[in-house]
Amino acid sequence: SEYVRGINSEVSLPTGSVCAERACIVKARSDFPEVTRENMKGIAVLEVPMGEESLELNNPLPPCGACREWLEKIQEKSQGFYVLTFPDLSFSYVHERFVF
Repeated sequence: SEYVRGINSEVSLPTGSVCAERACIVKARSDFPEVTRENMKGIAVLEVPMGEESLELNNPLPPCGACREWLEKIQEKSQGFYVLTFPDLSFSYVHERFVF
């Protein structure tokens, strides 16, 4: 098993931003070209503050509509595919979600 990180890239353009989930999927495919949807087992989503800023976090953070569509396509081929979210940075609790 391999773990791949993704980070969201927000820009103020009508074409939108690239969410961490989609960035992670694309990175996995570019780093491991042999990986298919059937090989993907899950994705974890967590908002982490940048730097030493004390921000109010939005965890557990569900996937946006575009990411949900991508994740549904993966789950069609990988039936046990799951989405993990966390309420805070302590990782004391885990929310396991299936896309469908």
